[in-house]
Parts: sequence; structure tokens; C-alpha cells
Amino acid sequence: MKIVSYNILTGGIFRCGDRREAILKTLKEINRQKMDGRVYPIDILALQEANGFDSENKEFMQQIAMELDFDHAVVSKTVKWEGDGLRYNTAIYSRYPLKEVHDFYPQLSVAGLCVAIDSEEFGRVGILSQHLYVDSNVSGEDQRLQELDITLSFMKRFDRQIIMGDFNSISKNDNYVIQEMDDVVEKRFDVLARCEQLGYTDSTGDYLSKDKPTLEQLRTYPSPTNDNAAFKKPVRIDYILLKNLSANLKAAGIVRSNAADASSDHYPVWAILK
Repeated sequence: MKIVSYNILTGGIFRCGDRREAILKTLKEINRQKMDGRVYPIDILALQEANGFDSENKEFMQQIAMELDFDHAVVSKTVKWEGDGLRYNTAIYSRYPLKEVHDFYPQLSVAGLCVAIDSEEFGRVGILSQHLYVDSNVSGEDQRLQELDITLSFMKRFDRQIIMGDFNSISKNDNYVIQEMDDVVEKRFDVLARCEQLGYTDSTGDYLSKDKPTLEQLRTYPSPTNDNAAFKKPVRIDYILLKNLSANLKAAGIVRSNAADASSDHYPVWAILK
């Protein structure tokens, strides 16, 4: 089972031009990714900032499903963000039928969506795509912790879980040098620490840790497409976390390509379970 999480920056439109072609190219590259002589297509795709997928950008949502051969897709509701008036939806695509769907609207400041699937390999799996509170102010991490409590309390009903998305929070395991970080990044690690305490495994961080990666190699934000001058230094804020599935982790990584550079201000993250 191959899982991908990707913040596509305002649905590929609204900011930084029309990037939808580059997003599709990036997803197709991931879908053709080879390992051990075989291709691993995407089985579960979670998109954050799927803006307009329930309205004026719905055609793009359908195009992704068609061109990547997904039979099942669902998009969350969301509130309008105060800063720009946009709706930052999240969407989940699946090759498996969706047995349950739960939208966290309007409990989260941005968006959260849970689905359940049944697979031959793992049985029932609960899958969460979440985009936690955005602002990096002194109380931002407290708000993210409150939102995390909401989503993870719901996820308790599933023995096997995949939670992923844009957490807007950094991990203490990534060896940040606080004095060298951008001023606007909140220097707290509470969200990922809470997940670790609750038994979740950080697929990308754990898998790549054996090679002792630099922060640049772990960067999921910002990419060259970033239009916020306050963010320059590399951070990892996009995750795929596993519960009762870590023994099945075959590989994980962060996508780097010319198309990914041009697609969004975030890079996609992926994991393969076997």
C-alpha cells in the first residue's frame, strides 16, 4: 500500500499562478515510482489545501481521479480563512472503497477528514488527512494540540491508523538549531511529541534517520514556489504517521523534482507499507 500526503497550495490556483499542470505531473511521477524493480502506484492520496474541490475547482479534483485511476474520492467542508477569505479543504483519494467517512467540519480551524478502508493486507484501517492551525504565534501550538485531541479522539475507534497532512509543527527528532530558524517558526515540538507518546510512528523521519539526513534533506517546506518572504529556512511540517502498522513500513521519503519545485510551496511525502 502506497500512501502520499501533499499540500498543493490553494488547490493549484488562487496564489502563485495556475500550477495544476505541475501538480498533476508531480503526482504522475510519484505514481510511476519504481522500487525493487516494480512500480508502486499511489493507493491512498491525501491533499491539503484542496481549495475549490467542492466548487469552482471541482473539475481539477475529478481530473486527478481520472488520470491517476482513483475510483473513490471525497472532499471536506471547511470554513473561510479570515486572512484571505479562501476555503482550505482537504481531500482523500483511494483505490479501496470508502467504508466510513467523517468530516471534522466545523471543529478545526482549517480542515480534517477521516475515511476507513478494508484491505486484504491490513484489514480495517482508519485514515486521517488533517491541516492543523496555521499561525506560528505564541499560542499556535496550543491551538494545534487542541485540534489534534479532537482528531485523535475520533481515531481511537480504529486499531490500525494512518494520520497525515500538514501539521504546521516541527519535530524534536529533526535536530533544529533554534538560533538559526526563521523567526516566524514556533519553536515548540508538542504536537509531534504528543503523537509519539500515543504510539504513532513517524514514517518518513524514522525511515530516513538511518542515513542521518540534514535539515535540507528533510525539508517539506518551503519550496521555490513559496511566496511568503518570512519563511526561508528548511522545516519539516508534513507527515505520515502510523499506528500498529510500523512493522509493515517498507520505505518512505520526500519527493524532490523540478515539477515538485513548481507545484506548491510544500513537497509531497510518501510511505509504502507491505
